[in-house]
Amino acid sequence: MSTLREDCDYIVTHAISACMPDKLVISALQDFKRPKGRLILVAIGKAAFKMAEGAALSLPSEIDEGIVITKYGHSYKSSVNTDSMVRLRVYEAGHPIVDENSVKATVEVLKMTENLTSDDEVLFLISGGGSALFESPDCSLKELQDTTDRLLKSGADIYELNRVRSKLSKVKGGKFAEHCKPAHITTLILSDVLGDKIEVIASGPAIGDNVETKIIGNVELLCNETKKTCEELGYKAEIVTSTLTGYAVDAGAMLAAKAREEVSACDRFTSRAFIYGGETTVVVKGGGRGGRNTEIALSAALGIDNLDNVAIFSIGSDGTDGPTDAAGGFVDSSTVKALSREVIREALEDNDSYNALKKVNSLIVTGPTNTNLNDVSVVLVKN
Repeated sequence: MSTLREDCDYIVTHAISACMPDKLVISALQDFKRPKGRLILVAIGKAAFKMAEGAALSLPSEIDEGIVITKYGHSYKSSVNTDSMVRLRVYEAGHPIVDENSVKATVEVLKMTENLTSDDEVLFLISGGGSALFESPDCSLKELQDTTDRLLKSGADIYELNRVRSKLSKVKGGKFAEHCKPAHITTLILSDVLGDKIEVIASGPAIGDNVETKIIGNVELLCNETKKTCEELGYKAEIVTSTLTGYAVDAGAMLAAKAREEVSACDRFTSRAFIYGGETTVVVKGGGRGGRNTEIALSAALGIDNLDNVAIFSIGSDGTDGPTDAAGGFVDSSTVKALSREVIREALEDNDSYNALKKVNSLIVTGPTNTNLNDVSVVLVKN
């Protein structure tokens, strides 16, 4: 019989694999018709490269020119060898803080989309991370960086953060759509924003009367694929919510409470999985290292230290959790025994969940996954 950690790793790998952007883009472009004029591709976000590959496979010779802007380490040598793929320029830039490469790459996009006509089409592929990666500041770069950093450390959610970003940008809040007029824009979005608000995703660069938008993937897809994968392993699975928000430490405590409740109440012959999708926030008070998912996991450990056959894990679907190389963390009844409650509390106070979990080999490391559909946290009760 597999261990809880083996089940965790299987669920993470297979659920994410089912959410690959290239497959979703290919499906969305089945009925796409080439415009009379030029077809320009712009892809921004952590999933931009994989989304661009899907477009290049769907439209192997139709794309005249294109630019991909993604996070450092999120592009690779493509196996897609089409005329469309060859015509794409790829840039890597800063996330979650905009940097000079973000601005330089955006300048190239604005040049490429100048003087378009009504016969031209822009295929705009957007995924989470686009706010930092696609930017032409309406202020100094330093001012924008400092403002973003303060908001992130204060625990601001994506709605609050991107509202400010839009006001300080020449491309957000529909301004890029206006720049592309009179050309039409077809926008395909992998949403990392709860509620799929298009004005919030990547801070809404493509909003306007010349834009057609389609959400092709979101946290509901991630939760559904996680549920299917849990069921493959024999768990009776339930999606509790796909809109988990609030502070990560509080979410961890809630997941632990759910585990205790189910251990007391559920059939001892039935394995259960409880799935929570969403995106929490962290208030940075200390000088440690970590992200919202490792903080959820470490916080949850405090509530399951006496529960055998129970585990809780939490990951970012993009494979990166805050400024770390981990996707998230895994905990079970052995975590507190290995670290001690005092060490865990000190780590949470110092926002050092990454280093605490690393000590006991409880990080989940996937590397960049090339997708980005919020986070998923899972409570496993194995019988």
